[in-house]
Parts: sequence; structure tokens; C-alpha cells
Amino acid sequence: MAWWSKMSPLVMMSVGILVFKILTMLPFVGGLVVFVGLLWLWGTLASVKKQLILNYR
Repeated sequence: MAWWSKMSPLVMMSVGILVFKILTMLPFVGGLVVFVGLLWLWGTLASVKKQLILNYR
């Protein structure tokens, strides 16, 4: 079992947000990180929307 599986989801989310904020502040890498994050966000939203539509049919 991995060490991160024992951590609280709130702690894991907080660490993830902190790492994301630090990476987005870097001059050249930050723009790429934001772009990938937005693509990930849109993909997640599309997946959730698709599941909601399929569940209500």
C-alpha cells in the first residue's frame, strides 16, 4: 500500500493545489501547466456531464 493512500483526501487536495500554484508561477512552464490543467478540467466536466445525462435517461 502506498503512503499517499493513507492520507486524508483534504490533505491530498491541499498539497495538489499548492503544487499547482507553485508550478503556475514559473515563467515558461507555468503557461503550459495552466493549459494542461484547463484541458483536464474540461475533460472532467465533459465526463461528468455525459454520466449525468446517461443516468437520467
